[in-house]
Amino acid sequence: MQFAKTFLHLLRWMARVLGVLILAFVLLDLIGGGLPNIRNIAPGEWLLWGGFTLTLVGFALLWKWELTGGIVALGGIALFYVASFALAGKFPGGWVFPLFFLPGFLSIICHLAERRATSSLR
Repeated sequence: MQFAKTFLHLLRWMARVLGVLILAFVLLDLIGGGLPNIRNIAPGEWLLWGGFTLTLVGFALLWKWELTGGIVALGGIALFYVASFALAGKFPGGWVFPLFFLPGFLSIICHLAERRATSSLR
């Protein structure tokens, strides 16, 4: 039982730290490269930016509300992938974008596992 609690604690912190690292990397990239000019964003690209923003908001939310933050983060990155496929005909490439699924997924797993553990104690 103690191993399960420790493992969940580790997963919870992995989700939080990975979310913060991704958020910091994105903010540093935006600061270094400059914020995009809103007037130059094509209408279809708003979905890309919206999904990306929702993902980052989800990373912040999962610190306090694991389930809500996880759902928002997963929904945002899913919207980003769908919009990217709709606009470019392919999914985003590279190894970094699949990492964006991990914090939301881990936080949802932690929430559900903890909920299951507390309900079985009753």
